[in-house]
Amino acid sequence: MAPTAITHPESAVVSSKVTQVPQDRSTVVEQLTDVARHVMGQAIDLLENTLTDDKQLTYQSKYIPGKHLRHARDHYALLSKAVLDITSTGASNSQAPVTLSYDARIRDTPMETSITAGIQAFREAVQQLDDIAKYAPEDLPVVLTADTGPHQQTLNTTYGREV
Repeated sequence: MAPTAITHPESAVVSSKVTQVPQDRSTVVEQLTDVARHVMGQAIDLLENTLTDDKQLTYQSKYIPGKHLRHARDHYALLSKAVLDITSTGASNSQAPVTLSYDARIRDTPMETSITAGIQAFREAVQQLDDIAKYAPEDLPVVLTADTGPHQQTLNTTYGREV
């Protein structure tokens, strides 16, 4: 269990006292999904309440909001797809590993240029995570592959860690 963050008005301090409190696995996944939902909710809030024109998503600067929003959402969507792919075959009962690559992102999607499409894409990603949280265990094995240039790395992780 990670150290508990304690917020003070002047600074953020991390408690050095770590207590191991046993938690139900479904509770852990629900909590992790809640954090992911909150992160994507911030993006939805930006799209609904701050940006006023689709052109703001593609404004050429070092911060192209549409591409960054798509990139962030893709990680949740790819994780959800990988879990859904394996659980739809019934293999999750045997804890077969989910195979996942974040490098399989599709670029130039409508959410990069349309506020409405961005909101819809984030809402769909939130719904997928909410659906998966009902049955995917925190310790569901995930084999993550990552392209690091000329080499491909394979890492063992879990659904809980990736959420």
